[in-house]
Amino acid sequence: MDGLVVPDDLAAALAADQAAAREFEAFPASVRKQILWWLASAKRPQTRAKRVAETVGLAARGIRANEQGRTQEDREGRR
Repeated sequence: MDGLVVPDDLAAALAADQAAAREFEAFPASVRKQILWWLASAKRPQTRAKRVAETVGLAARGIRANEQGRTQEDREGRR
């Protein structure tokens, strides 16, 4: 994944949620790159749509999607 080009589907979802957009842009470049790779690696459109929704939903709360080695509960601070 060269550069940090946000794909159209993620850009549209972030544009609809300004809090998520601010948080996503505040993530370190390395984290954004990892998230973009995770989205690009989805093999099915349904999987990609789910990942976009998860990315935006978590970003709105300042949580980084797809953090390796952490469960959803850990990422949300429930553990």
